[in-house]
Amino acid sequence: MSNISLRLKPQTRAADVVMSHIEAAKVFLIFDIGLGLGESTLTQVAQQHGLSPEALIDLLHVTTGNEPTQASDSQEFINTTLLYLRRSHLHLRNTQIASLRNAIMEMETNLPKRYGAMLSRFFDSYICDVDEHFRFEEQTVFPYIEALLKGKCDNKFKIKDFTANHTNIEQKLHDLKSVLVKHLPIDGLNQLCFSVLTLLSELEGDLNAHAAIEEAVLTPAVLLLEQKGGGHV
Repeated sequence: MSNISLRLKPQTRAADVVMSHIEAAKVFLIFDIGLGLGESTLTQVAQQHGLSPEALIDLLHVTTGNEPTQASDSQEFINTTLLYLRRSHLHLRNTQIASLRNAIMEMETNLPKRYGAMLSRFFDSYICDVDEHFRFEEQTVFPYIEALLKGKCDNKFKIKDFTANHTNIEQKLHDLKSVLVKHLPIDGLNQLCFSVLTLLSELEGDLNAHAAIEEAVLTPAVLLLEQKGGGHV
C-alpha cells in the first residue's frame, strides 16, 4: 500500500486515483468498473454504477492505507460496502486463491513426496481458515446487517461479536511462507517458487485490505445503525 496520505473528494477524478495509487484499481475491478474513466469524477462513477459515492471514497481511502472519512449509517453506504465485501469474496476465491492453489499443486508434483505433502498441508490449513472467516461473514454477519437495515434487531448478535471473532490468520500465513522459503528443496523450481511467493504476498495484501475495510468502514457504520435501533435510511 502507498504511504502517501490520500484525501479524496467527490469531485476527484477517478482516473487520477488509479494513476497515482495502483492498488485503488482493485476497488474498481471488484465493482466491475472498467477503465477508460476519462474525466469522470468519483461521484459520477459511483452514480453510474448505482453505488454510494461516500462509500466508494472510503473504500478507496482504506485500500490505499489511509483513514476513512466520518462513518455513515445510510442504507446506500452500508449496501455499497456489503456489495464490495461479497464481491471481494468471489474474487479472492475464484481468482487469487484458485491461481495460488494451481501453483501449489504444480510445486507439489515436482517435489519429493513428503515435502509436497507438507506444503499442501500448510496451504490447506491456511485456506481453511480463510474460508471459515468468509462463511461466518456470509452466513451470519451480512444477513444480520441486512435485517438491521430493515429494522429487525437481533439481541443474540451484535457487530462487536464480529470484531471479537475476527479470525487471525497471520501466523498460519507466516508458517506457510516459512515452509516455502526455508524448508523446501527447490532445485530447478526457483521460478515457480518465486511465483508462489508473489501470489501469497498479493493474497496477504488483499486479505489485509479486506479486513481493514471491515474494521474501519463497515463496523463503525453498523455501530451507528445499532445505536439508532436499525432501519435508518
